[in-house]
Amino acid sequence: MNHTIYMAPMEGVTTAIYRGIFRKYFTGVDRFFTPFLGAGVTHRFKHKELQEIVPYDEKLIPQLLTADAEGFRFSAAMLQEDYGYGEVNLNLGCPSGTVVSKGKGAGMLADPEKLDRFFRTVFADLDENLEQGTGHPVLPKISVKTRIGLTDPAEAKTLAEVLAKYPLYEVTVHPRVREEFYRPGVHPEAFRTFADVIGTEKLVYNGDLFRAEDLQRLDALQDGRYRDIPIMLGRGLIADPALAREMKGGEPLQKEELRSFMEDLWQAYREVVGSDRDTLFKMKEIWFYVGMMFPEEKRELKEIRKANDGPAYRAAVRTLFSAHRENHFSGAYHAI
Repeated sequence: MNHTIYMAPMEGVTTAIYRGIFRKYFTGVDRFFTPFLGAGVTHRFKHKELQEIVPYDEKLIPQLLTADAEGFRFSAAMLQEDYGYGEVNLNLGCPSGTVVSKGKGAGMLADPEKLDRFFRTVFADLDENLEQGTGHPVLPKISVKTRIGLTDPAEAKTLAEVLAKYPLYEVTVHPRVREEFYRPGVHPEAFRTFADVIGTEKLVYNGDLFRAEDLQRLDALQDGRYRDIPIMLGRGLIADPALAREMKGGEPLQKEELRSFMEDLWQAYREVVGSDRDTLFKMKEIWFYVGMMFPEEKRELKEIRKANDGPAYRAAVRTLFSAHRENHFSGAYHAI
């Protein structure tokens, strides 16, 4: 097993603050992706978005959310020329109702012909040797993160055929359709379809990797055909921030490092957002996942959810860690 490991972009969770504290405590993640940035008609990024990409980070890949091909071209070129990023990722997977209703994210999967036209415009008249001043944007490498379809796993073949037509750097596949959101179970046969059409050399696997042994299950598929492909960890890595380290042969998550990690997150968010209320909102969102590591401490987790100020929250966290008797954790739980 020799997987490169990515941290998935998760809106509101894997922020620059989170990524910074994560890297202070944990190893094993090779590349990080920003939560999606807009590619709007203003042709500029909001202050909040700039905080995700400035200063330049060589391990970071900006992700764009847009259905506007020209806007994507402009924003991708700007990310390279103005901010130094040599790869930009397109979001074709966000299942949020507000995103899909605007034809963005997974909503772009509803019409394969329209998606084809999008990429035709993105890659039109481009040459790797074009220089600035020719009238064409100089694009970075383009990758995508996608689901296998909107409503039916059988859509995977048509979608894969569209993506295979274009010089995409990587294709990260989350083998669920949009309407499944994150319900238990994925469709490995749809991932195999992508492998058959696109080839494994461009594929990244994402979905239902919660424990180190789940990686062994992936490696066993198709007689080891996926043994060395990159993987992207999302919910499982937020629940168990040592998951990538453990998958690469390191030690499992330790209670004291998780305690320190969560305390540092609290302090960092509190310093930036400036209020207990907003900091609690951020921390409770993260605890939704981390709480899966404490299946026996339901009462203590409830106190964290009920906390309405900083002192109550921190007291509840101390009680939770005191109640957990083991010094390490055995992995994230499939109930996420």
